Amino acid sequence: MGTQMRTHGVADGIPPEQVILEQPDLIRAVHSDYASAGARVHKTNTFGANRVRLALAGLADRVGELNKCAVQLARSVARTGSFVAGCLGPTGRQYVSDDDGRLFEDVFAEQADALCDGGTDVLLIETMYDLREARAALNACRRAGTVPVIVTLTFTRTPRGFLTLAGDAAGDALRALVDAGADAIGTNCNLDCTMTAALARRLREFLPDTPILVQPCAGQPQFRIDTVEYPDTPEVYSAAMLPLVGLGVEMVGGCCGTSPAHIRALTDALAHHATS
Repeated sequence: MGTQMRTHGVADGIPPEQVILEQPDLIRAVHSDYASAGARVHKTNTFGANRVRLALAGLADRVGELNKCAVQLARSVARTGSFVAGCLGPTGRQYVSDDDGRLFEDVFAEQADALCDGGTDVLLIETMYDLREARAALNACRRAGTVPVIVTLTFTRTPRGFLTLAGDAAGDALRALVDAGADAIGTNCNLDCTMTAALARRLREFLPDTPILVQPCAGQPQFRIDTVEYPDTPEVYSAAMLPLVGLGVEMVGGCCGTSPAHIRALTDALAHHATS
């Protein structure tokens, strides 16, 4: 959502969540672009809409308002048969002690409560770099209501395998989240389409009975003077993602740099696959 809003003229330095209140029509337009491309799930523009991150913009007292409004904006353009996923991202604070865990859980519970009050269909915890913070978010979401909860961690490929920034191994960490009550697990961000596909294949073998969500970036970002470009074209993206459906990966989406054109390419490829 943030990447697409920049293309709609939102200035650098403006928190994406602030746009919910100041330019709601822009949020609707971004959701509408993805709906037209065939997206079946709309993530709310609430990645950083928790009290810790909002405090940096002087918006800590508007957690409830922002999250509820974001759900309503997504719902307003979601087509019949589509769903709204209430998005929760990390706090941006390092997990040091058990006190941090308790703080994180309370922070995430406040946000999850607001998303559920707004009528979200599912809670999506994503871009988590530390299993402990992910577990705190999961516990909070479980406290908030009865909607399904999906948790995706962010990994880097290393000589020792796919690890989070905190050193959590992909398979073990995601299995721990399933054991803690996650309805579905997966990975998003950092990895490109090819690397994400490689990780998804391993996860499917490691967790054969658990629903999986994968959301790759459209390649590694390439920074220009006044913009950021992502090299993986819609064709590269769809070609990497389509085989995962045959492996039983239930949910496929996109993270940084995946535009409506990427989603359209995947939608078209899936439709062609279904009729061939």
